Amino acid sequence: MESKDKLEQFVIDNRGDFGPEKGFPDIWSGIEKREFTKSNSTIKIWLARAASVVVIFSIAYLFFVLTGKPTLEQTGQIAVDQVLNELKEADEYYSAIITERKSELFSLTENSPSIREDVNRDFADLDAILIELRDDLQDNADNAEVIEAMMQQYRLKLEILEDMLEQVKTTQNRNQNEKGISI
Repeated sequence: MESKDKLEQFVIDNRGDFGPEKGFPDIWSGIEKREFTKSNSTIKIWLARAASVVVIFSIAYLFFVLTGKPTLEQTGQIAVDQVLNELKEADEYYSAIITERKSELFSLTENSPSIREDVNRDFADLDAILIELRDDLQDNADNAEVIEAMMQQYRLKLEILEDMLEQVKTTQNRNQNEKGISI
């Protein structure tokens, strides 16, 4: 209880110093400055945050531009280039198969030059159509109908060759069977 008595005695002795009109003048001026400084520092904090946001968005935009992210026009060109690459791959694929079948047909029909002439003439006509389709494709590269027509031309060539090969092989087998029977 003795500590309580000391505190109580201190309050009683200094009661006049605790009044509202009295006090420490330096303390009030310090508090007033602190409040003004606080509001000033709040503005500075908000300005710093706003500047940070602007800097972050600017860096992100520059990164986006500098990394080469394609624009809408470039994306369209990429799609056209992709279609053309796929078409080129299909052209190579079908051309290889057609060349193989054509060689096989010509080797089986080396005694019939008229078959070779007919195939070459028909394929020249189909190639002319294919060239026209390629020209159309250059005019409108994303035209699915033109691409489908080109694929149809390749398939038609391949189908003609395979039908002719089947007929020649059937005819040759029949001839061999007839030779075997007559012996």
